[in-house]
Amino acid sequence: MSKIPQTNVVGVFSNPAGAQEAAENLQAEGFGKDKIGVMPQGDHTVVSVQADGRHAVASASLVDGGADVQTVAR
Repeated sequence: MSKIPQTNVVGVFSNPAGAQEAAENLQAEGFGKDKIGVMPQGDHTVVSVQADGRHAVASASLVDGGADVQTVAR
C-alpha cells in the first residue's frame, strides 16, 4: 500500500475578503477547520491548507478566491 504524501497548499491574497471566501470554500469542499490556516501578513493574507492528496481541489479553491498559489510536499 502506498502512502499519500502530506501536501500543503498555500495561497497569498491581496484582498482579505478573498482569503476568507477561499477558506469557506475549502470547508465546503470537505477540508476541516483544523486543516486550514488564515494569517494576515502585512498587506496580504496567507491561507494554507493541509491537502493530503487533494492538492488540485485545494489549489482551485484558492485560485478561485484570487490567490497566487504554491504547493509544498513534505
